[in-house]
Amino acid sequence: MKKTNKILAICAGLCLFTFTSCFNNVFYEILQDVSPEDATVSGPINSITRFKAGDSELLVLAGNHPSDANQRGLRYKSTAEEYNDHGYWNTFPASSLPFDLHAYDYYGVQDHTGQQIIKVVADENNLYLVTAEYENNSDTGTSCPSKIHLWTAQFTYSNEELVLSGSGDSDADKWTDICADTNYLPIYIYDSYCYSAFSVFCTNSTNPEHRYAYIRYGSSSAYAEDYQDVKIYKLNGSSEPSEVSASAYELSVDSSLTSNICSAVYYPDASSNSEGVVFFNTIASITNETSSKAPTRMYFAYEEDVMYSDAEKSSTCVATGADIGETVISMALNSDCIILGRGDLTATSSSSSNGGVEKLILNDGVPSSTLGDFSDSNAQSQLLSTYFVTNLLSVDPEKAELDNTMYATLNFIGTGSSSSVSYNSIGLWAYYTERHNWNRE
Repeated sequence: MKKTNKILAICAGLCLFTFTSCFNNVFYEILQDVSPEDATVSGPINSITRFKAGDSELLVLAGNHPSDANQRGLRYKSTAEEYNDHGYWNTFPASSLPFDLHAYDYYGVQDHTGQQIIKVVADENNLYLVTAEYENNSDTGTSCPSKIHLWTAQFTYSNEELVLSGSGDSDADKWTDICADTNYLPIYIYDSYCYSAFSVFCTNSTNPEHRYAYIRYGSSSAYAEDYQDVKIYKLNGSSEPSEVSASAYELSVDSSLTSNICSAVYYPDASSNSEGVVFFNTIASITNETSSKAPTRMYFAYEEDVMYSDAEKSSTCVATGADIGETVISMALNSDCIILGRGDLTATSSSSSNGGVEKLILNDGVPSSTLGDFSDSNAQSQLLSTYFVTNLLSVDPEKAELDNTMYATLNFIGTGSSSSVSYNSIGLWAYYTERHNWNRE
């Protein structure tokens, strides 16, 4: 009997030795799993924008749930501390928009009606909605945009509701379509595909006084020659946009895309214009500005490289050298790290590794040359690498990662037939300090 017990003990020891090597990976993922919250902000989201209405700081975006009217259209939420929890997103009344929300009439004329909000940007005083009308294109046999609009209005915030201000007999009259008489946002058909030749973006500064919004008209890579002549316009509320002289921050490794500006930050130490704005030909760019402190460093992503100011208030940027493994398309700054959102926007379908999040630890504002881990949060087990992380935002960049409120948006390319992605995951995700995990928003 003693011999049998000894054999069993030896076998148990061997089993423990065998499975210890996979314990960390397998059980860590199990322990990181959390019960899913109800989805309250769904659909492809192309921006999370800071906006000040009256005395209140808000986050605004566009949702597009196919069946839940409360998740469609213009959504907003206060950044005040008491709202840093799941939910609390309001829906701006569809009846107060200057257009009907997009729908498809399957049983009548079998065509598109209304407009879809595809992006929201803001400056110090104005909110802007980029919207698209669609049509059935008989030449290509597809549905594609027929007209892009850019609406603007001013707002106040009262009793937790966003309210239109300005003159007009009706709510619709308080909006202005900047593209009503001038086509600032061109689209075109080439070789049976629909292309855009514009970009609308803003500095999204934490300080409202440093918020500016812009249009890039045209693209140096446009197939249509009519749109290869690029111009940059600053948005001025309901007034006509003003053309500005702008060039992208120049990199010694590549200056061929200076005509495809698509993001900007407020960083006077590297700017030559009166507003103190620096332009980039990449979509991921941030600074360490806070609501009360001027920026002393800027950070941006060039393909798989993260660049940063080599010293405080420096205009020279250098690469971290970290092996991020995929193109960085979004960034969020915390006092102790930068969260990076990945995604290959040139891909034709999602894969198991071209999305997700990574992290760079900060030491006095300088990013590390190696990737950090998420051992204290479930970020990588929720914001999976099968999804593109199209937006990231830290509400208060002065706070450390685990003490902050952060938002991320997920999307994927393809039909969703793979078991590794789900349409239910498309939309907004959030991290709250008290909840201490990333979960559906």
